[in-house]
Amino acid sequence: MPIKIRVNLSTENEVKNFFGDDIHALFFKLLKEDIAHTLHTNYKDKPFSLWYKLSENLLTLYISFLIDDIAKEFLSSFLIGEETFKFMNIKFRKILNLKVEKKNIKSFSTIYEESKSNNTAKLSFVTPTTFKKGKYDYPIPEPKLIFKSLMRKWNKFADFKPHIDLRETFEKRIIVSGYNLKTKKVFFRNLGKVVGFVGDITMEFQEDNEEILKWLNALLVFGEFSGVGRKTTMGMGQIKILY
Repeated sequence: MPIKIRVNLSTENEVKNFFGDDIHALFFKLLKEDIAHTLHTNYKDKPFSLWYKLSENLLTLYISFLIDDIAKEFLSSFLIGEETFKFMNIKFRKILNLKVEKKNIKSFSTIYEESKSNNTAKLSFVTPTTFKKGKYDYPIPEPKLIFKSLMRKWNKFADFKPHIDLRETFEKRIIVSGYNLKTKKVFFRNLGKVVGFVGDITMEFQEDNEEILKWLNALLVFGEFSGVGRKTTMGMGQIKILY
């Protein structure tokens, strides 16, 4: 069951030069050791995505879980563990005012059932997004790459799958009809540089089949939890549906 939560951490001094792989490591620091080990070793496709914001002495961590048991373990670790801790020689203090909004807890079946059969979707890529072609970054929002990324994660973690083949639709029947994008470099402490894109696109679904349209819209809603493309566990690929 996808669940989205937000946690806040305060610091004694302003945090600067925080990178995607740092936030990934910080997330694991907040987990119990056995759960962190399980996530590291048992999941090729990680059942969570991350992004964050820094504001002076406050770090806000946004976490989307694709498995509710992992979400429960994280919340338990966060609430029961030490209130203050050191990470990268920075002293953090947990702000224990967790709030999980009802709209951010959705079963896979609810995501599908509540989705409409719209022929148009507008997406905002909130954090830099990229795909992989060979050994290169591919910072272009090709619909087939977006939907294949979403479908792979849905099939990995959902408790039910589409009863209809969507591959031809992904390949041939979705077009980008408008965009306002720019490329952006993302720097990692240990992984170097990645080039992604941010901004908005409008997609048109050239389909008459209502079930297919419903699945396309459901996958986009799921994408608000799962993220799209590469390094979604390090702050990349976060999307928001605009309509």
